[in-house]
Amino acid sequence: MKSYIKNINHMIGINFVNIRDNKYDKAGDRYVNTLSALSEDSALGFGMAVSNDDQIVCNAFSVGMNEVLDKDWEWIFKECADVEQAMDDNIETLMNSSEKVYLISICDKVSDEMSDEADPDEEDYLVEYCNSVVKNDTYFKEFVGLMKESEAKLCFIFNASPRKNGYILLGTAGDITIRMKSALSMIMPDYKMTEISSYEDIDDKDANLSHSSMREMMCMFMFQIRNMQNAIAVRDNFDSISTMNLEKLESVHIDELGLGVRSYNCLMRNGIRTVAELCQLSYDELMGLRNMGAKSAAEIVDRLKELKLVDLSAKKDAPEDPLVEEVEEVDYFTKLDKLVGLQEVKTNVKEIAAFARLMEEMKKSGRECESMVLNMEFVGNPGTAKTTVARIIAGILHQIGLVKNDSVMEVGRVDLVGEYIGHTAKLVKQVFNQAKGGVLFIDEAYALAGRGERDFGKEAIATMVQEMENNREDTVVIFAGYPDEMERLFETNPGLRSRVPFKMHFRDYQADELLRIAELEASDRGFDLSDEAKDRLLDICGRVAVAENSGNGRYCRNLIETAILHYASRMYSGREKDAVDVVNDFILRAEDFAEVADLKVKRHTSMGFGAWQ
Repeated sequence: MKSYIKNINHMIGINFVNIRDNKYDKAGDRYVNTLSALSEDSALGFGMAVSNDDQIVCNAFSVGMNEVLDKDWEWIFKECADVEQAMDDNIETLMNSSEKVYLISICDKVSDEMSDEADPDEEDYLVEYCNSVVKNDTYFKEFVGLMKESEAKLCFIFNASPRKNGYILLGTAGDITIRMKSALSMIMPDYKMTEISSYEDIDDKDANLSHSSMREMMCMFMFQIRNMQNAIAVRDNFDSISTMNLEKLESVHIDELGLGVRSYNCLMRNGIRTVAELCQLSYDELMGLRNMGAKSAAEIVDRLKELKLVDLSAKKDAPEDPLVEEVEEVDYFTKLDKLVGLQEVKTNVKEIAAFARLMEEMKKSGRECESMVLNMEFVGNPGTAKTTVARIIAGILHQIGLVKNDSVMEVGRVDLVGEYIGHTAKLVKQVFNQAKGGVLFIDEAYALAGRGERDFGKEAIATMVQEMENNREDTVVIFAGYPDEMERLFETNPGLRSRVPFKMHFRDYQADELLRIAELEASDRGFDLSDEAKDRLLDICGRVAVAENSGNGRYCRNLIETAILHYASRMYSGREKDAVDVVNDFILRAEDFAEVADLKVKRHTSMGFGAWQ
């Protein structure tokens, strides 16, 4: 068998799947700098091939006198890949079994322009081009697809000698196709290919790729391989979701997945409100959702795995037991009562729920009654649990039977106000269609009031008034914002006020309530508070309670997170990370809470609960 890679002395496998840190530059730097520690007749290599099941097989290897050990490779790739034992079908075996092997090098003209006499900055265009490929992976995906079709293998060879540059080898099962050449030229500009019969055909003139340009290309390949491998893993995991007994999931809202804002809103805006609806999608349908990205898809699969909806260990002979556990019905009134403070709001919510239940019973008994309008206005400062209460109300109304699901679609001005004539009405109607059968929560609703004569905010409000009327029996709309600004919003359209009968005021938290929130935030993160820390917190909360724009509950969350950072610094500063003398008690102490800057005292505002007639 012919040999195209000379004297490989050690080879490892590289796995980029599930590696989330994009620190390829550091790996590339360590890879190239390792060459200086090798003898001049040595080299390092990086290769890839595509298996029949679309997996990208990656290897790294050392050539010549110096053997690079597993620990060395782990150090090189530690931040972006896992190092594994090389399989039998490694890059050396695959390359040597190729019918055709081509040497890839820079075109002579470009090589002359990038000679030692030329300005080294001439190579910048390679860096810029590789970065553009990273940002747009279409070319790379096409190239990988053609590699599989051609049974191709690709190898980067970095020579350790300062008098020799590097080169790239491409092995194929036959003559290289025109489409393969074209795809290669899109990710490697200004390169030429020369067919060779063995490594002896490679001379120094043809090995003309500088280490810096090869480093950029290798980093680009690692980045794209990682993205493709992760996407394949996510696809396989998503497609393994059990579709049995999906009726058990019809009442499970996607809120229960605990998704981030971007992923949650993406599903909601595409009309996916329950886990059952999500599980019935194929991976291609999931990725086809508007604004769905690879990171969001990976997060969704992770959350489904936590609910035991993705069976990664299932075998063909395994019994077809449903993977879905029974889901207990949520007690929304208990969740409401567990909220800190908000006594007036809790009373208001229970009154509205009682009223809704009465109307529903009257309807069922055949008594004549007006159709219910339960649209609401939430008024209060940031961090006063307006969104949380909206979700609880959605659950209560769903359990009563007034809305079809317990979903809350959260939108803002950007989702409702268009950029040209006719665009706004279309956006508003789309939002109402997606929120149909649940609760539509409009945060910072006062921003709709408009920003001048050419603003389309007023058109959005007018369209919303019409849609609220059209959907009055199956959709509840909640407007949320600051007190003064919300008054100006309702003044812009008298018809809006008449369609929002309930108004709730969310008071700022008092000092003792803020302290309780802080204790809960600490407990949720696995920490307790010392008595001195509670005294310190009570003093801080006393000043925050009378300050303007303090953030309320959000301030408490930030306060605890900062204290945990101080705790970590106190416990580990100046110590080795694996020091045995560190004893964690997970108790936040007074010194972990930094001094609070002077806060502006807020002016007094009266608040109460009102129902508009």
